[in-house]
Formats: sequence, structure tokens, C-alpha cells
Amino acid sequence: LLAGILYQNTAAEPTDGNRTLSLVANDGTADSNTAVATINVNPTNDPPVASWDPDNSGGGADDEGFETTFTEGGAAQNVGDADSSVVDPDDTAMATLTLTAAGILDGADEIFTIGGSTFPQNADKSDTVTVGGTDFDIAYTTATGVFVITKNGGGDMPLADINTLLAGILYQNTAAEPTDGN
Repeated sequence: LLAGILYQNTAAEPTDGNRTLSLVANDGTADSNTAVATINVNPTNDPPVASWDPDNSGGGADDEGFETTFTEGGAAQNVGDADSSVVDPDDTAMATLTLTAAGILDGADEIFTIGGSTFPQNADKSDTVTVGGTDFDIAYTTATGVFVITKNGGGDMPLADINTLLAGILYQNTAAEPTDGN
């Protein structure tokens, strides 16, 4: 009977610490010593999952990516699908987001719009945008093509506002003859 006792914690994010189960036997006259079983609970962090198209409604490879086409002279295109998201089974907010632009060939003519602010790809730029109830600080570095997004004033960014921000990112190329490529 005792060897068959099992412990399980089904919480998504169990509280760190020890759990104990004490055993005292009684033969009808006296109690035994107290035997203590200790269970060390060490929660692990479940990493977030980022996707530009979680339901793959945009077609193409089902790899959390999104595929779209920008046509010369056309309107700005969404970088991700309307359901672009970051999800995390044990967190409701993130500390930072990092976006990396690659394959940029037309410099100032290639523009990402994030939260309504334009980021031409030929110049470093920092800006603060508001999406939902969150003020996001966005810093773009041309040399690396990296956008770092944090919460203005510090702290974590709620996933709901992050997902709205991601779903609204646009790409446009204003060159008279954009360079062909991916």
C-alpha cells in the first residue's frame, strides 16, 4: 500500500518548495516514530511560443511563419496574419521582444511600420508607441537589423497588447523599382 502512494501537481506553474507526507503507524497500544517523505517541487519555465500565423490561414509552410507578397507601387503589407501572437502557458506578459530584419536591399525605401511609427531601414531610430494600454519603447539598429521592444518605464508587456502590436506590423518598399528578393 505505502509503495503505491503517488504525488502529482497539475498546476501550470507549481509553487517552488517542499511537500511532505508524514506516516505514523499504531499497533493498538503505541504510535511508531514519524516517518516523513519529502517531495521537492522544482517548477520549470515553459518558454513562450511566437507565431506570425498560428492557424496557418495564410498558407505556405506550417512553421509559425507567414508569407505575403509586396508588389511595386502597392500598399503596405502586413508582416503577419491577424492572429499573430506570443503565447506562454505560465506567463501573461513578456519582458522583451526582438525582431530582426534581414534581406534589406533598398535601405531608406524599405519601411516597417510598428504601432503607427515608421522605421526606414537606413537609419537607427527609437520611438515610443501606444498599443492597447501599453507604451512600447522600440529601438531599431540598422547595422544589425534588430528591433528591441520593451515596456516604457520598465516592467512586463501584457501578451494581449503584444499580440495587437504584432498583428499590425506593416512592410512597404517605396523604391521606384524595388530590388527583387525575399
